[in-house]
Amino acid sequence: LDITNVDSSRIKTGLQFSLTVSNLSSRAAPRGKTNALWLTRFTAKSLGTFGEEAYRIFYDGAESQLGGPLSYFVGSGEADTTTPGNGCRSTSTPGTCKIVYYPVEGAATGSVSGNTITVTVPYSAWGPTRPLAADATLFSVTGLTFGRNASEDLYADVDASHAFDLKGK
Repeated sequence: LDITNVDSSRIKTGLQFSLTVSNLSSRAAPRGKTNALWLTRFTAKSLGTFGEEAYRIFYDGAESQLGGPLSYFVGSGEADTTTPGNGCRSTSTPGTCKIVYYPVEGAATGSVSGNTITVTVPYSAWGPTRPLAADATLFSVTGLTFGRNASEDLYADVDASHAFDLKGK
């Protein structure tokens, strides 16, 4: 789960994210967790819960349950919100995000080559209520690895990468 490189690029039909780790031969989760996760997340201009302009958190990733084969997924939440169901929960300070969850909201296409996981995501993957424009700048693209038992479990963080922006077309 130790990250050595994160990359993102635009392809004809969408986005491609690659996450390289030091050793992918074991897909075991951290102690006390059942699932291992490799995730790429970023923010981009989109729409909020009520159709307003918002910079949402988008993510894609791969998950292994009990060291098994990887399943690939996408999801999205809003930054700094307390609206239930958006991946961000706050109980102490309204309007700020204390814990971000990364539930599986849709399937993605992925592959493994050596120690690199590649996830390919069409721009439409996040649905019509959370559009991502083909020319949108992706801000703070970051790789994360962690373990969890369920999507709303407190995660066992393992590693995080540097953040970078992927400029729009």
